[in-house]
Amino acid sequence: MNTRTSDPNSSHEAEKSVTGLAFSYRVILGALRDYGPMNDESLIKVWRKTQTKTASDSGIRSRRSELAATGLVIDSGERQRMDSGRMSIVWTLA
Repeated sequence: MNTRTSDPNSSHEAEKSVTGLAFSYRVILGALRDYGPMNDESLIKVWRKTQTKTASDSGIRSRRSELAATGLVIDSGERQRMDSGRMSIVWTLA
């Protein structure tokens, strides 16, 4: 999306949100490619270690969920214990 300086503010805001989503998707897919299958908790930790751009935990989980809905990220069938002691899905690239 390329906005012009004469475009309304709403167009500029829309461009920022789409660019932010694309960035988040690339980070998540890259993390799964570079570090292998992981649960959301590990994905968040990798984001915090490797990225200067901030994202909320729920935002990272939401982007991963959207990638799963497209079929780019899938449930590996494995489960991993989180720091809380609960079990969670381990995600992997399709």
